[in-house]
Amino acid sequence: MFDIDYFKKVNDNLGHVAGDEVLRAVCLIINEELRDIYSLTRWGSEELLKLLPNTTLDGAYQFAEHCREQIEQHDFNINQQVTISLGMAQSRKDITMKDMLKKVDDTMPISKQNGRNQATVADRE
Repeated sequence: MFDIDYFKKVNDNLGHVAGDEVLRAVCLIINEELRDIYSLTRWGSEELLKLLPNTTLDGAYQFAEHCREQIEQHDFNINQQVTISLGMAQSRKDITMKDMLKKVDDTMPISKQNGRNQATVADRE
């Protein structure tokens, strides 16, 4: 799961039309990287959820980092750098989907607390 860092500032300073354009552009960047079996879903205002079936946690982390870098380097033409903060978890047979989503949702703020523009993996030392 990821969200756009300081997205509220984009909406507040540039308006919701500009915010919608940033959100669309972020989705296009991510969609260009997705394989057919992957899925991108809007989870909240600026939160998005990527499901990466048949992918190791290390593979998912590499994918997340690549997407993060693509967004960081993209020129959104808004005089403000756009970055994302990610939280990641691997599904397991011993936890429900609801519990896994909670882990991801609880992990994403760690990326923000540690400076934003990064990915944090749940349950990783």
